[in-house]
Amino acid sequence: NGDTLEYAVYYRALNESTFRLLKEKLRDSFYTIDGATLADGRYIIKITASDAADNPVGQALSGERLSEEVDIDNTPPAVKLVGPPQVQPERVLAVFEVEDATGKVKRADASINGGPWSPIFPDDGIADSGNERYSLNFAGLAPGEHTISLRAFDISGNVGTLSISVRQ
Repeated sequence: NGDTLEYAVYYRALNESTFRLLKEKLRDSFYTIDGATLADGRYIIKITASDAADNPVGQALSGERLSEEVDIDNTPPAVKLVGPPQVQPERVLAVFEVEDATGKVKRADASINGGPWSPIFPDDGIADSGNERYSLNFAGLAPGEHTISLRAFDISGNVGTLSISVRQ
């Protein structure tokens, strides 16, 4: 009917029963939630709308909607070295484990001595879980110290990295 609508945005974690006010008195029909302000986890968002601003007390109408479950993931994957690197003449094998506590590992890249990043696949061939293992085998290395780096991305775009130094 053309009445001005005011919105309020609430949220609650799945393991909570009470919604918490995030923002009220919104007149725009959209609102962007900064996920970095919430802890990692699953949430439900509630939106309420009211035309109280254009109606006498007691005659206003209001309604609410609940969202589907929303995942918030601000934490990067943890990257760690599995055992010491195996150093042989002109060859180094380093095994990394990537674990993402909230979501899944999406992809990983490797770099040697600060060179360009190259995509790599996990040992099982596909990044499809929260825990992946990557075996990096570098051949043709000259004697001396080398830096091996791995960066891993989760499905939320968070990036975890680890660099190690090995001596030939």
